[in-house]
Amino acid sequence: MRSVRAALAGLLWIAATAPAHAGVVFFVDDEPGFAAATASHVLLGSEDWSSAGAAPAAIVSDPVLPGVANGPFPNGVAAATGMTVQSNSLGGEAATPAPGGGLFYAPAGFTGVSGNAQPSNQLSSNVTGSSFDLLFAAAAGAAPSAIALSPMFYRITGDSSTGTIAVQVFASGGALLGETSVPDVADVSESSFLGVVVTAPDALGRINLWAGATAVAGADNVDVYAAPEPGAAAAAAVALAALRGAR
Repeated sequence: MRSVRAALAGLLWIAATAPAHAGVVFFVDDEPGFAAATASHVLLGSEDWSSAGAAPAAIVSDPVLPGVANGPFPNGVAAATGMTVQSNSLGGEAATPAPGGGLFYAPAGFTGVSGNAQPSNQLSSNVTGSSFDLLFAAAAGAAPSAIALSPMFYRITGDSSTGTIAVQVFASGGALLGETSVPDVADVSESSFLGVVVTAPDALGRINLWAGATAVAGADNVDVYAAPEPGAAAAAAVALAALRGAR
């Protein structure tokens, strides 16, 4: 019963507070809302690039795969996430990695164009104007359906040390589910939050982050979740439909 109540609470929170598109709900700078909406979800894995330790800044070749060594990452992306990351030379368009070293890694304390020191190890696209893709596959037999992350902005040629991250979310089959933006993201800061919940029957396939033509984007503090047990989710959906019908 507890899992059913948690799932119902999440669905009610989504219906009341979060901007939604068909198949996807966004939580922009609303971490409590995301937590409520995913109260019954299962955490599959997390990635914060700490596995690189104190490795120096380096250009990294695309893609970085789960469980596969690449550059400063001895095990690539944390395997439990089922996540692959890569640059995208076409901005928010179809997934197309930049040729050569399309990603850039830097450790905590690194200062870039803005002069701001990174608070932690971070990974971003490397080519100005290119975007950052997170691609998802089933992990341990579970399909990812929700993700929380810190969207990252890195000033390259512009004058501003804050920017807007454009976000597009695609289903596993490639269809665009929805798009939003995260405003006022500070250079190298992890203070902004983005939560994404994909609703059945869609499955999460790709999230694209784009910082515009004079900056690059990245992602940190990534948590990947699977949907709750089918029984709990179905019971919650029925209860929510009944509540709506009673209004």
